[in-house]
Amino acid sequence: MKKNLLPSFEDKPSANWPWASAPPADPSEMPGGKPWPKITIVTPSYNQGQYLEETIRSVLLQDYPNLEYIVIDGGSTDISVEIIRKYESYLTYWESRPDRGQSHAINKGFAQATGQIMGWINSDDGLLPGALRTVALTMNESELMVAGGCLVANAFNDPEGKYSLKKPDWRKMLYQGNTLWQPGVFWKRSLWEKAGPLREELHYIMDHDLFLRMQFHLDKVKFIDVPLALARVQPEQKTRPENLRQIAAEKEKVALENARRAGTPRMVWFLKSWYIRSRKNFPASGRLADLFPSRALWSALFNT
Repeated sequence: MKKNLLPSFEDKPSANWPWASAPPADPSEMPGGKPWPKITIVTPSYNQGQYLEETIRSVLLQDYPNLEYIVIDGGSTDISVEIIRKYESYLTYWESRPDRGQSHAINKGFAQATGQIMGWINSDDGLLPGALRTVALTMNESELMVAGGCLVANAFNDPEGKYSLKKPDWRKMLYQGNTLWQPGVFWKRSLWEKAGPLREELHYIMDHDLFLRMQFHLDKVKFIDVPLALARVQPEQKTRPENLRQIAAEKEKVALENARRAGTPRMVWFLKSWYIRSRKNFPASGRLADLFPSRALWSALFNT
């Protein structure tokens, strides 16, 4: 794929873009002579045209030799489809038609996938240079999931962006609500076939639920302290403050479901979650409210 033939930026301010040209091409074979594994990236898209071109270019400009890139648009009414058409000759598959939401779009994309390694990048996030090569070199025969760090920022070149690597274990994911940085997580196809697809009824933490279910099928997550992706902070993101209550409710619901699947009784999960969080939160905040179970914990206990 000749990245120098990608469409130009067309008067876009260069400071807002990930990079203007592809890095040096990867060798045709991995060190040792093996072929590069095929990596499938899916981008769900809906009316985020102001970010979508950056996302698409950040994937294509990886110059990864065995890339399968799929874009599933939910029938956008902004400039998204125009942008996708601009790059369609570089895409493995794309469509634009109404769907049932983000999870449905991602599931549709992975239903088309043939890659050995999989991951998704939302239409307001992006990959950092060399990310896919790093994933391919890290994910050897024994690794089923790789999780790297993210640049948390409002743009690729945001001088105030912060690097973050989340490394929660199973216990913290179940009882404290900790999770992985989704844009920096990649997994083997075999793991998706056992734990997927995404649950369409979840609107906020479908990634957290998937990662919890994947834990039943692997010994460990391979963490790499390398920035792999941009996790964009922007005003319309799903995790904005007014959605935090709904996010918490979904997170506690799936935590309890997965705890029960692991054989933990409902009340044991509730009491353990309450105890761990109160010990962690109250000394730091000094607020009496942090000594008591949250509304989301109570809701999960009685409604899950």
